[in-house]
Amino acid sequence: MSRSRPNETLQGHIDALGDEKFGRVFNAVWSHWCEAKVMYEEYKDLFGTQEDCDLLNAVAPQFFRYVHQVFWQDLVLHVTRLTDRSREALSVQSLEKCLTREDDRRLRTQVQTHRENAVEAAKPLVDWRNRHIAHRSQSLVIGTASTPLAPVRPVDCKEVLGHVLSAINAIERARMDGTTPDDVVAHPSARGLLAQLKGLVEGVQFAASAVDPEYLKTLDPDKARQFLRTVRRTQRI
Repeated sequence: MSRSRPNETLQGHIDALGDEKFGRVFNAVWSHWCEAKVMYEEYKDLFGTQEDCDLLNAVAPQFFRYVHQVFWQDLVLHVTRLTDRSREALSVQSLEKCLTREDDRRLRTQVQTHRENAVEAAKPLVDWRNRHIAHRSQSLVIGTASTPLAPVRPVDCKEVLGHVLSAINAIERARMDGTTPDDVVAHPSARGLLAQLKGLVEGVQFAASAVDPEYLKTLDPDKARQFLRTVRRTQRI
């Protein structure tokens, strides 16, 4: 992901593609992909392991249940928007429509293939969006739906993002002599939160082991000092 300011990146895309509209559309799709990729990485960092989920449940189960639900639904919305096929939707299909030059035929075919792969991979996610997230299917709610929702996982979002990136990179290789890597540069806020919570839990455990609960007296001065060091280290993360 570029470290440039948004306006600088936009102008760079316009200059590289040699067309105002194409540059703006490409920049918008590229920016949306970057945002969705950051969201996916943050979701994976926060809820990716059972150990981390156990920690979150131990600290505030109801709150993090809501966070998980909202985070997951927003991730699905971000990813599925990239594969929308309506006329006015900004999606990977928008890139294909901008490739109108005679010498764009081969490139347009490449982008079309990646777009079709993304749309196919996104079908279960789109079904969740249409019948559960953006709208609530009555037949699903009351248990009379003939077709249940297929199971979906975060890796399904990753697959869709991979196909969209392939379409983006096909254009970048042909017109910009470069590609966007499949990673992001962002502040690791999810990992930072987990580190803070782990430090807090460790600090409480130290305090519990160092203080006599009956008389509220310190049993082990060394453990007390270790506890204070742990708290200070956690605050600096």
